[in-house]
Amino acid sequence: MLRARPTDRGRGAFDGLRRQPTNPEDATTSRSKEAQSAHQSPHRRWQSGIRQERQRVALAGEAERGPPRGEPDSRRHARPPAPTTAKRRVPPSRRRAGQLWTSVLGHSRANPASRFAAEDRPGRRMASRVSSFVCDRVRRMKCRTKTYPIMRRPRLTRSLLVAMLGLASTVAGAAVPGQRILRPGESASVPVPSAESGAARPRAAPDARWRGPATAGHHGVQAATGSVHPNRDGIAAAAWPSVVERRLAALQRELNREPLTREETPRAPGQGDDAALSRRLGAVLASRPAGTRVGVRVQSLASRKVVFDRNGDTTLHPASNQKLVTAVAAVELLGARYRFRTEVRATADTLFVVGTGDPSLQIVDLERLIRRALAAHDGREIRRIVLDDSAFSPRRFGPGYPTSGPAHSYAAPSSALALAFNTVEIEVRPSRHQARPVARTRPGCGGVKIVNRARSGRGGPLDIRSGVVDGQTRVTVRGTLPPGHAPVVARRRVHDPLAFFGACVARLAAEQTDGPAIPIDRGVAPQHAQLLAAHISAPLHEVLASALRFSNNFTSEQVLRTLAWRATGRPGTFADGVATVAAFWRTIGGDPAELQLDNGSGLSRTSRTTARALVRILALTQRPGAPSDTLREVMAVPGEDGTLRRRLRRLGPRLHAKTGTITGVSALSGIVTDPNGRDALAFSILVNGGRARDSRRLQDRMVLAMARHLEVSSSPPASKASSNTRVDAAPPTRPPSTASHPPTRHD
Repeated sequence: MLRARPTDRGRGAFDGLRRQPTNPEDATTSRSKEAQSAHQSPHRRWQSGIRQERQRVALAGEAERGPPRGEPDSRRHARPPAPTTAKRRVPPSRRRAGQLWTSVLGHSRANPASRFAAEDRPGRRMASRVSSFVCDRVRRMKCRTKTYPIMRRPRLTRSLLVAMLGLASTVAGAAVPGQRILRPGESASVPVPSAESGAARPRAAPDARWRGPATAGHHGVQAATGSVHPNRDGIAAAAWPSVVERRLAALQRELNREPLTREETPRAPGQGDDAALSRRLGAVLASRPAGTRVGVRVQSLASRKVVFDRNGDTTLHPASNQKLVTAVAAVELLGARYRFRTEVRATADTLFVVGTGDPSLQIVDLERLIRRALAAHDGREIRRIVLDDSAFSPRRFGPGYPTSGPAHSYAAPSSALALAFNTVEIEVRPSRHQARPVARTRPGCGGVKIVNRARSGRGGPLDIRSGVVDGQTRVTVRGTLPPGHAPVVARRRVHDPLAFFGACVARLAAEQTDGPAIPIDRGVAPQHAQLLAAHISAPLHEVLASALRFSNNFTSEQVLRTLAWRATGRPGTFADGVATVAAFWRTIGGDPAELQLDNGSGLSRTSRTTARALVRILALTQRPGAPSDTLREVMAVPGEDGTLRRRLRRLGPRLHAKTGTITGVSALSGIVTDPNGRDALAFSILVNGGRARDSRRLQDRMVLAMARHLEVSSSPPASKASSNTRVDAAPPTRPPSTASHPPTRHD
């Protein structure tokens, strides 16, 4: 790269490299070269321009110096040099620079779709901005070297490439069908499907907005320095649909090379007798309760051979086992390190709170976020607060969710701006001096009205229900509470999550500013809004512990709609989320008839799947290098906090499973290992009909039979004859944990 001359200031990045030839006789040759360069890659054109500029500078310097003394003027008598056809050797530094430039912008002859189209004016303008930015940074750093100064400064090279990567992501997003580059001050408009929000109407697409500077880091709140330049996180949102497509294609190629199941592959020697385990499981299954339909499938993860199958291809209701499918699809397509962002932006006198569907945001996180944002706002007056929940569609409750009744927390609504699992905790405490018990809510930031009709005295239990009156969540408490009784705590859903979130934001902002309440509105943050602070959630695989370990329906629905938003580029809907999961299921070779979903949690009477499908999902997570391998550690473990806290305690950490229970349905799917952790079995046991207690007893007996089989298989041959100790008689391998768990739980 040549050092910029003073006369080149204000021009494009490489405008000086595209001047007219100094010799008029070479005009025709120059035009032919320009026609040939139209078919070359940008890096080739860049190198050609550098060579032309060097020749021009050399000729200009020779003209100024003149011929040597005592020699004739070579400019008059010498013939013009013949064009050389030999290929010049490219120096290693220049080759490395070209490779870096090509890898960042993705330009190559093998990938013509990533070039700037001739009619794509926004793309060409963006390319000019990238080039101008690079040259300006080089001038400011005062690089005096003649050739590729940035290649001799690793830190500068790295910072420039990171900055160009975000801009190149936007340019690459224009190549995706149906998308285009947005200019500053412009927002995309996409129709919201009528199935989710009534009549179709244009709605701003949140993933296409410009974002502020990236605040990548650990889980928590991070303040920004007030910039409106695009960052990596916001720009990448426009390219998320293509990212999901590429990951689906890569997953399909991987599974074509190495299938998940080998029906005819013989089991490796020394891993036990499959026939003995099959007979043992068959005997347990023969004693199943009358009137039940059972589907069972067991597969070895070491050999990928099916060990036992009984009605494994029969479609049954999976209950909360459906969360396994949603979680694995999200981690495989979004990545285990995906994080949710909740941002606070500002204009002159308005704060904008932008949500992306974080299911783990709590009142403590929101308080810290508001405090950091107000500190970065420099004490300027705030006239209103606008809540931006445009990442999701307006529909709040998923298909199959109950709309009447006590409104339990397991049926909480879904929203892009969510707080405390979109639930409220009601505490009823007896009073010594009043006729009525005292009832209060946590968090106590308003948005929920309590109607306390309970009385002190002996009688029936308390009845706590929540409903909506005039658009506001109303909690009604009835019944009696004896004096001296322990406080009664219940958790109920809020019917309008945005109103609840706004009330908490208004109260926290008023406490920080010591002023009156600030009006709350709903809208979309403009592109030029300044980023003040951002809360970044834990990685996705840690967030999913709420869904897999504690069976939180709300978390599964939030993740499903986030997957829909990222995969389609439209506001996340339940229908798009189900369609994305179905596409993922077809990609891994699943039969579409084996997976019939309505939502992401399984809280629907029409959801159906098979034991074979769930085992296939579990086997997918255990393949080498799988992103979803991290989900195994966040599943329920016997004897620890979660839905297996009181079941199969003797197995301890040898079992990681997901439970599922609704009326008339009980399911258990997971992975059980031998004591050494070398061999493992993936299993799924679906029971429809009968009582939940009987179904769980059947499932526990089958899992214990698998664990005992693995113990015998892993023990030395000399000790197998004396290995008659039952698994359920062994002492627990890990003491129960006392860690707290999310309050919203439904199994």
